[in-house]
Amino acid sequence: MLKRFRLKKLTEAMAHAESHAEWEGIAREIDRETGMDAWRRDDESPFYNYRLVRRDMEQMLEYRQTANVYRLLDLLHDSLRRNMGDVGHPSLYDKALTGTKILIEDYLKEAERGLYFLCENDFPHLPPDKKLRLFTQAAHNFGRSALMLSGGATFGIFHLGVVRALWEQNLLPKVMSGSSMGAIVAAGTCVRTEKEIEDVHFRRRILNRDALHWLSPSAAWREKSLMDQKQLLKNIQMNVGDLTFAEAYERTGRILNISVSPTRMGIKPRLLNYITAPNVTIASAACASSAVPGVFPPAKLMAKDRSGQIVPYMANEKWVDGTLREDIPTMRLSRLHNVNHYIVSQTNPHVIPFLGYRRKRGVVPFALDLAASMVQGQVLQVLDVARQRVQQNPWRPILDQMYAVAGQQYSGDINIQLPFSPWMYRLVLKNPSEEEFEAFVRMGEKATWPQIVRIRNQTRISRCFEACLAKLSPDTPHVEARPL
Repeated sequence: MLKRFRLKKLTEAMAHAESHAEWEGIAREIDRETGMDAWRRDDESPFYNYRLVRRDMEQMLEYRQTANVYRLLDLLHDSLRRNMGDVGHPSLYDKALTGTKILIEDYLKEAERGLYFLCENDFPHLPPDKKLRLFTQAAHNFGRSALMLSGGATFGIFHLGVVRALWEQNLLPKVMSGSSMGAIVAAGTCVRTEKEIEDVHFRRRILNRDALHWLSPSAAWREKSLMDQKQLLKNIQMNVGDLTFAEAYERTGRILNISVSPTRMGIKPRLLNYITAPNVTIASAACASSAVPGVFPPAKLMAKDRSGQIVPYMANEKWVDGTLREDIPTMRLSRLHNVNHYIVSQTNPHVIPFLGYRRKRGVVPFALDLAASMVQGQVLQVLDVARQRVQQNPWRPILDQMYAVAGQQYSGDINIQLPFSPWMYRLVLKNPSEEEFEAFVRMGEKATWPQIVRIRNQTRISRCFEACLAKLSPDTPHVEARPL
């Protein structure tokens, strides 16, 4: 009884933690009370090959300490290629609050030490150009992570808390994507240097919150939308600036991706970035990605020409909310940027009521998740039949949009989601007050803290590769190094 009372008090204290450090300290106490600290010290688990992991770690240490370069190279290549003994298995991260098996964390640290040892030292028969080729190929084979921010209107302010929590821990991925409100938050992050991000998160630069202006009934009828798109664009420009995708990449080294959906049949959705649309202005892309049909009218993309003038991009086309076709564009990120690990921050109002059940254990959450999946399957089947029946009907584009929204994948490898609460829906299309703004940001931070250890472990090697490549090829745009 006393133990249960203590755990209840610790859980309440954790819910009111004001920083990640405070949250982590309470988590350690809970792990001690529940015996999960002992579970972490025990190497054995059916979810990974602990004998292989232990052997590889010991050999890495031996080869590094004896400067056996070629043996270390071969071992790192083989160990990383075979998925590191499956040390990223989700079931290894759903028990202890403070992390996974200590053996796994020690193994990842030793692999990182080995990579830095090879990167930072000079060796015979391994000149700088060859070393750069080896690291470039190894990084490509290993892949990297991306942070993906969903749509969500005002709910998307939650993403700012996610970004802040990851940035404070030096865990913010170089590759980011966003749709709708997620596009605005991703854009505001990727156009800023480390110092400018710091200024935003420490309130030395205040973000403009005045994005949503309702139109008068006559203007709404004329524009066929409820809100003023010019005000939205003005807000985005004040918070993001007028950089293009290429200019932002050159300035910060971060890779911004924004999803937009077409308004015409036969045109595929686009993922805009410094490769596919280098001269498109980020503000116009974020505005188009936020153009929810009925709320904002379709928007044109704008670009800078050779003289720096702003001109229409694909002048005959207009674009709408990226969430409609591809809220989480995993496949295209994989092809364009070699991403194979996805951290998703999800705030879509039509999605968050259902995702929460997937993180909980027990019969009731399982039954609710199963019911939601069955409903989704039935909805997709009905929409598909309807699409086939009305191929030439004016309703076909609407049915296509509904099918695309219902059939999307809204989650990734690691998921951080806005806690579902019906009362919040009154805020979804409202300019937030300062208190409401801060509340959404704080929710994003607190939702991210339990995932920090998992994100740190599962991105450690890819972050190490990026740091090594920054040392070996200093002329390539890279994210600024920042001490933790």
